[in-house]
Amino acid sequence: MICSFFLLKVIFFINHHNRQSAKFIVIPPSRLEIVEFVMEAEIGKPIYLHVALYAEETGLDGKTTMVPFTRCQELPFQVKQSDVKFKQNKTAAFPPVGISCGNIAMVGLNVGTSKVTVTYFHDGKALKDSVTLSAYRPLQLLQPKKDIILGVGSSINLVYTGGPRPVIGRSSEHQRVVVSEDETVAQAQDVTQYHTIPGEDFTVVQVLCHKLGETDIKLMISNTPSSPNCKGTTSTAMTRVICGKPRKVTLQPE
Repeated sequence: MICSFFLLKVIFFINHHNRQSAKFIVIPPSRLEIVEFVMEAEIGKPIYLHVALYAEETGLDGKTTMVPFTRCQELPFQVKQSDVKFKQNKTAAFPPVGISCGNIAMVGLNVGTSKVTVTYFHDGKALKDSVTLSAYRPLQLLQPKKDIILGVGSSINLVYTGGPRPVIGRSSEHQRVVVSEDETVAQAQDVTQYHTIPGEDFTVVQVLCHKLGETDIKLMISNTPSSPNCKGTTSTAMTRVICGKPRKVTLQPE
């Protein structure tokens, strides 16, 4: 493909001294890069891969620089996966970010991880880049299923399912943070390591009531991004806990 330069001139007929010009450069792409994306999301929610295309431009001094394309959303990008856990949503739209010229929306279908490769073919040359995406179930309280009311001095284990899962080989970068809105009313701590529930992605939070009142227990689960162009996400669940005064005692024989 031959580089072409177009000079566009606009002249006002009322006053021919008012004019402006712009230069359009048509050059072939030489590199493709996914410059930004979110590493994981809930099943059913889109992850946007922001794609940048670069071309080599030679200046008057003979030096070559990489120039990003302004727009490339309409180009026929090809998307392939190592494990079909995502689908491409071709109707989803999102403004380009930074130097990207377009984006591709991927939606998780099942829990798990898949390597996604974006390719653009030009003159028999494949320009491509790959990223790893993950999908997880929504973070929600599994047990107990009713209002949580405790007596002062008593405790309970809250069992949650879903949320971001540990990345294989990087379990130390998996974070679970538990916060009580009012620690004077009740304290909460992550005790998952002391429990086993086979077949489930779970988190166990122990809550202990200190005095009468109400507080919200906030659980946040996330993974540390693996690369500079990758962004992490935090899944959050809020649970209301009431520390009350017992009105009566009922004995039930076993």
